[in-house]
Amino acid sequence: MYYASLATVEDREQIYRLRYEIYAKELGQYPEKAERKIQNQYDEVNEYFVIKDSEQEIIAFISVTPPNKYGLSSVNHLKKINVTYDIDPNAYEMRLLTVVKSRGLFFSFALVYLVISWIKYQGGNTIVGIGRTEVVNFYKKCGAYPVENYVLYLGKVEYRFLEADIVKTVNPKKDYFMKLIKRFDSNLDWGNTSKFIEDDLYALKSN
Repeated sequence: MYYASLATVEDREQIYRLRYEIYAKELGQYPEKAERKIQNQYDEVNEYFVIKDSEQEIIAFISVTPPNKYGLSSVNHLKKINVTYDIDPNAYEMRLLTVVKSRGLFFSFALVYLVISWIKYQGGNTIVGIGRTEVVNFYKKCGAYPVENYVLYLGKVEYRFLEADIVKTVNPKKDYFMKLIKRFDSNLDWGNTSKFIEDDLYALKSN
């Protein structure tokens, strides 16, 4: 059994350390430093969703950033390559989708689904982010599509800039997501995230 939840303060500390191990040491996107964790201004305003195993160890996580005074990380990355993108000022950002252990697609779909559901719960519609080029098809299945030919290189990884519109590109994937929820539901305890997906869970139990 696996357990989904919004990250606690203690979870966040573990995430900051995992980010360092993966994004600094492994992928070379940040310089190595003595404190061995990565934390920035977006962590003041974002939320993290985590999936834990039966021993309560974080095995996957994702971050969602609402509209805020710092802007959005992926849009700021575009500015570094001299690209100005006319983004919806109310856009949210999905970022840092990270699977630490196996069953990557299972956890990835569950976390992306939770982020989309959370954004809908907040009244949002536009979602942006960056995704690894080699898994762009995964994001397309979730309703997020590459914008133009914007390519970003961060450390050892090539990314594409992605955008999703919940009404136009995500909601048409509803049947696909419901099939996934049915698969997840027997293996995943949704915990305190269930309030963001209660309509879907109700529909699942009614069928």
